[in-house]
Amino acid sequence: MIFVKKSTKELVHGEAKEKKEKPEKIWKIGNSGQEREKKERPHNDRPPIFRTKVFWGVVSMLLGLTIAFVGVPMLQASVTETKQTVCFAQDVKAGTKVTEELLTTTDMSLYHLPIGAVHDPQTAIGQYVKTDAVAGDIVTTPRLSTDYPGLDPQLAKLPDGMVAISISLPDLAQSVSGKLRQGDIIQLFAVEDNNSFTAVAPPELQYVEVLAATYVDGSDVQDNQNATEGESGEDDTLSTVTLLANEEQAACLAGLEHNATLHAALVVRGDDAAKAAALEAQANYFAAPDASADTAKTDNAAQTSTPAAAQNNG
Repeated sequence: MIFVKKSTKELVHGEAKEKKEKPEKIWKIGNSGQEREKKERPHNDRPPIFRTKVFWGVVSMLLGLTIAFVGVPMLQASVTETKQTVCFAQDVKAGTKVTEELLTTTDMSLYHLPIGAVHDPQTAIGQYVKTDAVAGDIVTTPRLSTDYPGLDPQLAKLPDGMVAISISLPDLAQSVSGKLRQGDIIQLFAVEDNNSFTAVAPPELQYVEVLAATYVDGSDVQDNQNATEGESGEDDTLSTVTLLANEEQAACLAGLEHNATLHAALVVRGDDAAKAAALEAQANYFAAPDASADTAKTDNAAQTSTPAAAQNNG
């Protein structure tokens, strides 16, 4: 056997190397008949950096600095920044059409504004208020509507120069068996004398649009309701119809309502093109020269007087 002399350094490093090259130790521990292995963890195996306390400490400091120098100034800017906002200048009831006199503007913080706040008064002018509002309330888009929010929207959008006027048609024979409905185009005939065999067909009332058909109690006739009897069992026969008319037509209707018996004849329903053509023809009648209009009225009066004269001669 040969003995090799080693220095102290070699002896120290040699032993350390032998320790590294030793196989990892394994312990087997029994647990209710089952065995599990536990490996010795190497001394140089360090956890990832994102699992260390130093890493999360640095992240926390960076997050705090971001909030302090970015988030807080942005929040302060949103609270202090103001913008012109539209408010109601006085108390307003639901269904009111918004005009310039009903509005006022004031600078308000954007942080406290509700969703849909109106900043331009022209956006609200011409629309209708859906709910009651008091002076100082902020105008918002959800509480405005382009359509009249009430029960009779057709009466809130009358064209310029036109009026709504109602006439009585209490008998089924006068109102097409009570089947007249909103949007119909009708022609009106007037019986001025109950003893006359001929009715008058005023050219001013040749094509008139129905805005609403109404029962005796003032409720509108709907397409899904019976025209003769309602759910209450009371007589719900159509009583009046509301018509869209100009001033001359309204004056004629008022006179005939008082001095004659009116009968309606259905002309157009459900055909938008035919409806537009009929209303245009009626408008052309009023746009014609006064002489031709007077001639038509004279001829119509002559035709009306002829049957009466013939009856007297008989």
